[in-house]
Amino acid sequence: MVDSFRASFFQSFGGGAVNRIPIRAAAAWITAALLLFPFQRRLDRSIRASSAVGGTGSAAAEARIHSGFDSPFGEPALLVVSGLAHPADSDSGRMVMREIAARLLATRAAVGVLSSGSSLDTLLVGTDRTTALAIVGVNGTMPDAMDTLRTQTASVARGNPGMTLRWTGEPALVGDLRTMSAREARRSELRALPVSIVVAVIAFGSLLDAMIAVGAAALAISVALGLMGLL
Repeated sequence: MVDSFRASFFQSFGGGAVNRIPIRAAAAWITAALLLFPFQRRLDRSIRASSAVGGTGSAAAEARIHSGFDSPFGEPALLVVSGLAHPADSDSGRMVMREIAARLLATRAAVGVLSSGSSLDTLLVGTDRTTALAIVGVNGTMPDAMDTLRTQTASVARGNPGMTLRWTGEPALVGDLRTMSAREARRSELRALPVSIVVAVIAFGSLLDAMIAVGAAALAISVALGLMGLL
């Protein structure tokens, strides 16, 4: 069965894989893949992930908030700051929260911050008074806004060893799911690659033909992703 498939395949395309692929065409595909590679790397950040389901009441409410209200908290994330050296509702604690808010706003990834540093709302202060909450309006027009905010809070945590800053809320959750999915997809592809090569060797009859087939598939995927990123 394998021999008949191999024979019919080679008969359709005329000869071995090396003879079937013109050098100029192969060079063009490789050149295109190299030129489009930067756009491929940006694709993951450019795609806007969302947990909203179209046509539902929650999606309509979210669209209404964005279009009908001049509020910076259309896409809110919650920052939990724990381990404050001073009580969160004291002058020193509020000053720390104001400094954190200023650093977030300076990145332009945040369009608004509501915390104990700018509000006397007791709901923003933990019962132990060493924990404070900040409601952060995420810049929805900035594809990597959540990554930028995480980088900024990680920098704050490094400068304050006893302080811990954690993110939650829809933007943070969707960002984590996107990152985890991309990482696991890469792992799955690497695990499946040896199996694909073995199957290709059986189908094409030689390791060289199999590697050319797998390489051509990889080039096609790379060029397609690069074009999507460019668009």
